[in-house]
Amino acid sequence: MTESLPSMINPIDLTPSIQNGRTTSSPDCPRHRRTAYVARSIRYCALMATCLLFSWFTSSPRAHAQEQESFSIGGLDPDIYTLTEPAEELAEGGFGAWFQGGYIAGQSIDLNESVLNVEVSPYMFVEEGMFFGSARFFRTNTNNWGGSGGFGYRQYFQGIDRMFGASLWYDRDNSRSAYFEQFGLSLETLGEGWDLRTNLYYPVGTKEKQLDLFITPGSLKFEGYNLLYDQTQILGEALKGLDMELGLPIKQEVAERHNIRAYAGWYYFLSNNTDDVIGWKTRLEANPIPSVTMDLQLQDDEVFGTSVNFSVAWTFDPHNTYRSNWHKSTWDRMTTPVRRNRAVVVSEQSIQTEDIVAINPATGNPYIIRHVDSDATGIMDGTFENPYDLIQDATTQGGNDLNYDIVYVHADSVFNGSDATVITDAGKRMLGEGDGITHLINIAGFGNQALPRATNGLIRPQLIGAPADSVTLASGAEFSGFIIDSPIGNGVVIDGTTGGTLRYNDINTAGGSGIIMTNATGNFTFQDVDITDAVGTGFEVVGGSANVTYFDSVIDNNSGRAVSISDTTGGFINMTKTVINDDGGDGILITNTAGAVTIDTATIENTPNAALPAVDINNTSGRVSFVGITTINNAAGIAMNISDIGATSAVSLSNVTINNRNDTGINLERVSGSVAFVGATDIGQTVAATFLDENTFAIDFQESTGSVAFNTIDITGGTSGVFAASGIRIGNYVTDNTGTFTVAGAV
Repeated sequence: MTESLPSMINPIDLTPSIQNGRTTSSPDCPRHRRTAYVARSIRYCALMATCLLFSWFTSSPRAHAQEQESFSIGGLDPDIYTLTEPAEELAEGGFGAWFQGGYIAGQSIDLNESVLNVEVSPYMFVEEGMFFGSARFFRTNTNNWGGSGGFGYRQYFQGIDRMFGASLWYDRDNSRSAYFEQFGLSLETLGEGWDLRTNLYYPVGTKEKQLDLFITPGSLKFEGYNLLYDQTQILGEALKGLDMELGLPIKQEVAERHNIRAYAGWYYFLSNNTDDVIGWKTRLEANPIPSVTMDLQLQDDEVFGTSVNFSVAWTFDPHNTYRSNWHKSTWDRMTTPVRRNRAVVVSEQSIQTEDIVAINPATGNPYIIRHVDSDATGIMDGTFENPYDLIQDATTQGGNDLNYDIVYVHADSVFNGSDATVITDAGKRMLGEGDGITHLINIAGFGNQALPRATNGLIRPQLIGAPADSVTLASGAEFSGFIIDSPIGNGVVIDGTTGGTLRYNDINTAGGSGIIMTNATGNFTFQDVDITDAVGTGFEVVGGSANVTYFDSVIDNNSGRAVSISDTTGGFINMTKTVINDDGGDGILITNTAGAVTIDTATIENTPNAALPAVDINNTSGRVSFVGITTINNAAGIAMNISDIGATSAVSLSNVTINNRNDTGINLERVSGSVAFVGATDIGQTVAATFLDENTFAIDFQESTGSVAFNTIDITGGTSGVFAASGIRIGNYVTDNTGTFTVAGAV
């Protein structure tokens, strides 16, 4: 059978026009906009110059004659710069530097998240002028970085009590996960009566970059043999533009004491792809204490919307003389930080591309998915629209080819008898749909994504009453999302297989073992695979050196062994986070294992066979660990047997509780390696224990050369002391035991 393959798509191509499907966007870059922008910029600069000239002729010439307080800034001594002294004395000069650290909470047109910022600014006074530099850095809450470098000059004019300044800047901004760069020019005039600032920004380098690329949520869908999705691409464009603001001090006693100033302004940024940004802004600035500046800003425009941010900054300048009226005088404000955007203004454009075919990154080809629904009728070619009605028809078991990736079996499907016998193909996935089941698929360029639903069904596909074994797992195959019910043979057979995956499966009342692994190798993952009441063994491993991780599962057993692991030559069986409940079965067997075995919580009750220990660990040369709570209640025979432990083997058990024992509690025999009970060990016996003889001890340690260590031991129901018949027996250290038996805590 041959399926048609739609054209391949490169999902990370930045050119939407070559993508499969329809592309929707709204680019708008008319040339007259640029011309208008230049014209506006010229007019705004002319307005700035007019305002500066106006300030020159209208500002008060009193030069603080009324203020007799003497102060200095930027000098080495408090009286080098004294505004009540003649201007000639300002010529002595001075060097200094200030440091500022702060936090900006909220958003603005240049910052889309809160930032931590620092700035260092060295300066040098020459007469009434000041040269300065600045290095600014910020880190966003999501650990993106940016920074700026600038230098400039400020000039103070005593006659009009006003400062004029200009500075050039370079900004590098990675606050949006893509680097943008720009140059800037800042013009400013500050005085006692009013402030005016203008900043111009001009991006350089690559002005348009991809900020994000993702599958549009909810867009994944099946069509034919393929999986389709819509793609959303977010492009960022660095904008050139300017902003201006005019500020006035608030004439009120408290406001003057804390230098509260109100500012209002506007901004304009030009875009080639989206609407131009024209907005207004306003802010309040204050000094609650001389070295701390607080700022509350509101901005609004039709592109970025309304944004609010609050900032607080602490400034340290060792050459400043802090007083109650710090920052009030124009001269003190010569070292005020330049007020400008900290990051590049970037507009975002969303480009939607529809119906892209999902690519398998392992093959570079589109995914081929064959659909199965037991209620299907009609053509039945395995497409989403016309699924097969039998699982076998989708695989080589039914004569089909291997030109596929996934067999997707729809929810509420039921397969009975021979139709419930499934043989998977090597390296292929067989997935069952059902409510609450999420299957992941790796899509090139996007990683793991959840497969969409094919139907509104609730129940996972059911395989009922297979006449022999129900499922055979091939090497590298996955079988997930099914209910296996009452097969005559085993639920899942893994024979000589290299690697595989089982997920989200229930295996109920198998006539043989729930899962049987024989001579397997490679890595296996079993997740959320519950086994209930297998007639044989719940989970059985025979031979091989596989690495098995079995978790988030429950094994409920009432016949045979709940878990049996034998004859392994290496690897590991890790059942951490799998709960074992055995009521009426034969418990756990770990024998002749060279690899590592880890068992989590296990509860074993009412074992019927006196010849079989409820937990039997013997002939091991690898590591065996019981990391959860092990509870054994009313075992017919020995509750726990640990024997023939090789010199290279280490057995460890956490908390062990044995109740209502009818034979030896813990039998330790021929231990050459180490056995450690790292938690509490509690052992009790039946009230009417007349059948216990002199050889049925709570703990029996014999014929060992290795070490046995207990943390604490609590034995109840004994007749006359801990070394009585129902207590602890330790073989003769001369003839039987040359190993060690230690108890760290209480007995």
